[in-house]
Amino acid sequence: MGNFLAIDLGTSAVKVALVSDKGYPVAYSSQGYPTIHNMGGQAEQNTNDWIQALIQAIKECNASASTHLEAVVLTGQLPTLVAIKNGDAIGNAITWEDNRADVWVEEHISEQQKKIIYTKTGMPIDGRYLAPMYRFHFQDENKSVDKILSAKDYIYFLLTDKFVTDPSTAAGYGLYSLNLKTWDADLLDLWAISPTILPEIHLPQEAVGSVTSQASKLFCLPKGCPVYVGAADSVCGAFALSSFSDRKTAVVISGSSTVIMDTLNTPILDPNQRYLLTPHVNKDTFGREMDLLATGSAVKWLCEIFSLKHDQLINMAQMSQTGANGIMFSPYLAGGEQGAIWNPNAPAALVGLTLRTTMADIARSLIEGIVFEISRCIMVLLETNAIENIVLSSPNASDKLTPQILSDVLNMPVVPAIAKTSVSALGALLAIGAISKKSPVITQLFKTPYVPGQHNQTYNALFSKYKSYFPLDSPLKVQHLRSS
Repeated sequence: MGNFLAIDLGTSAVKVALVSDKGYPVAYSSQGYPTIHNMGGQAEQNTNDWIQALIQAIKECNASASTHLEAVVLTGQLPTLVAIKNGDAIGNAITWEDNRADVWVEEHISEQQKKIIYTKTGMPIDGRYLAPMYRFHFQDENKSVDKILSAKDYIYFLLTDKFVTDPSTAAGYGLYSLNLKTWDADLLDLWAISPTILPEIHLPQEAVGSVTSQASKLFCLPKGCPVYVGAADSVCGAFALSSFSDRKTAVVISGSSTVIMDTLNTPILDPNQRYLLTPHVNKDTFGREMDLLATGSAVKWLCEIFSLKHDQLINMAQMSQTGANGIMFSPYLAGGEQGAIWNPNAPAALVGLTLRTTMADIARSLIEGIVFEISRCIMVLLETNAIENIVLSSPNASDKLTPQILSDVLNMPVVPAIAKTSVSALGALLAIGAISKKSPVITQLFKTPYVPGQHNQTYNALFSKYKSYFPLDSPLKVQHLRSS
């Protein structure tokens, strides 16, 4: 008997989950770190902050551990770039929120090249992938960089001294061929990247390395403990949540951003490049992924402005009525949006304000705007794949508003999944067979489904109005607005 340790290096915190081989939770710790926003478009993190947070999180989990550690598995944020020289990170990590390379991509990559990249990789290319990040930030330092790694890959290197990645994380480089299942030579030439600076690609279920002596001392982990490669946090989270049912399921994972994903056995690319087609945790399966950049961050932002906690903001939003008394909020607060619109210039907007508008109306309009954008993404997936239920992961058990509105808009059941730990960490454990779908730590996630209610038709009309206010081709048409 023993335990398994899952490390999820997220956007705002590292989460470490210790789970028994019988599938029971043993210990959990989450340790945060800051993101640096000192200039326009910048979003960087100090890798030393990651290390210190991980040391503390493992220390807290080990305090509750009483049995042998069988293995470690990794998952994490992407695409986040760490450039390596002589075994050390060069400067800060450049996170997926950083959009400074967007302009470079628009100026240097033609629409035809974008189509070719999408056909090869399944990635609608912009400046938030590792290849363009590297090309933009390190183009004059090509000879001085030994390796470029994503965040998870960097932690794997610290633990094992091995440079490896997995297919789902490799997809975030913008260089991984879905057909060839390796780095694409033509794309390497396009971005002027040598294959020697890229990690080896292995399946999530492979334990390529083990904890080194140095890592054992630094992180208080047993020397020689196997370390599984794992996968991207999005596909790991989706893998855990899609275990709810054998029915066609789309998952919605809410955090700083929101991931929307379903699962396919046959790859389907979108002619309009509205979603990512990414390798899933299991070989020869694929996830169609859409990402909203600043959902949880937007709620946090509004909480700070109103000096409210998250629960208080939700309670306040419930004091407003369906439709937020005529106002609508496009939640594109990250400086552009992906999701269904893929527009780096999409502005956030709060429209329809009057002298009667209250804080409760604004709070509800933000929640509704987020749900409308999630719904737009689901509608895109529905064009080519049947979806029969939604699983919505949220860290906040008291939020009954979001799943009910989502059920009303989409007219289908929405199953809330309330995690006391990282669902991505659980998905990573599930992927390597450390736990099963019937393990208590998985089954206890899922709560009673929400079904369409009395506001179903009203929300269908409001969704249509929202899409006319904020259409896909032009994210803001104020001239169309009328007070309700």
